Amino acid sequence: MNRTTKIVIAVVAVVAVAAIAFFGIRNQMRKRTGDETVIKIGAILPLTGINADAGNSVKVGLELGINDVNSAGKQKYQLICYDTKSEAKQAVQGFQKLNSVDKAQYYFTTLSDNSLAIKPLAISNKQVLFCLASHNLITKDSKSLVFRPINTGVDEAIFLTQYIKNRVKPSKILFYIFNTEAGADVKRIYEKEFDPARRKFIVYDDGTFHTKDITTPANFSGFDCILIVGYSPTMGVLVKNLREAGYKGRIIANLGFNNQSVIKAAGKYADGIWYNDYDFPYDATFYKNMVLAAQKQQSNFTALSFIAYSCVKLIDMMSYQSDKTPTNVAMHISNAKEVKINEVFFYPHPNGSITSKYKMRKISIGE
Repeated sequence: MNRTTKIVIAVVAVVAVAAIAFFGIRNQMRKRTGDETVIKIGAILPLTGINADAGNSVKVGLELGINDVNSAGKQKYQLICYDTKSEAKQAVQGFQKLNSVDKAQYYFTTLSDNSLAIKPLAISNKQVLFCLASHNLITKDSKSLVFRPINTGVDEAIFLTQYIKNRVKPSKILFYIFNTEAGADVKRIYEKEFDPARRKFIVYDDGTFHTKDITTPANFSGFDCILIVGYSPTMGVLVKNLREAGYKGRIIANLGFNNQSVIKAAGKYADGIWYNDYDFPYDATFYKNMVLAAQKQQSNFTALSFIAYSCVKLIDMMSYQSDKTPTNVAMHISNAKEVKINEVFFYPHPNGSITSKYKMRKISIGE
């Protein structure tokens, strides 16, 4: 071996040692500071308070979705949660923390007031936000950054109107509608679709009244159908009070009745209530496995959970069709016309709306 060869071998050895040392130091740094390849999902949710059921339903769906993609894919995701305590003003603080401190790449929230509060912040910071809420303004001027992966309250009202007119055909109908901006949108649909002489509205606020005051015979006498619209346990209390006050007619509810706290509040009177729900395969093995997994975490897996779960799968799916930056992933989601996730079809729209089909379901206590 000549002198030149020895020098080359020595240089190669030094370079190899240096490379090993560099990657070793980088790996140690990653262990200390967090792997740079981990994609952070920030969830701004009401995990306590009156809307805790909705927040925890979304949370467990995100957790199970992340578990699935982490197990099956090359990308790794991490969930970071912020509890709004069911207060809309806390949602803004949650976004600011997750954006500035935790550096999340994707954001999730629920409830219309939380969504509308966070939306302008997400757009100004060029962050991708998923709002599991029904307000139609969530996707207005969304800049391909804000998604609403559930149908609007207006969609729901149109579906329920068709069901009531075609199947129930009441002589007179009484509406209980929650007093929010979203509730006002829904009320306008029913005002348009039902004869003023054959309908009546009672608008209620959560936590600001005694439900027995608006569920007396004087309120419901002469009405053979009642529709309750809302999303909190107050819906169940209204049902309970109506039945205990002697109402024997048909009671229908919106999607809010797909909520264990609502059913619990109604007690035995929940039995037989018809409500609109998503046409998800609740009896499928994979769905039942999700329910069991959620129960192990002492959480309820609902339609809201499945939507959150599907959104994580959608993000992961679309990231392989782009350069993986959140804004490009969002663009691919907006441009997709139909996506199938675990046997369910979702339909993305250019404005950020992601819809799926509805189905009427009946509560059967004890089954």
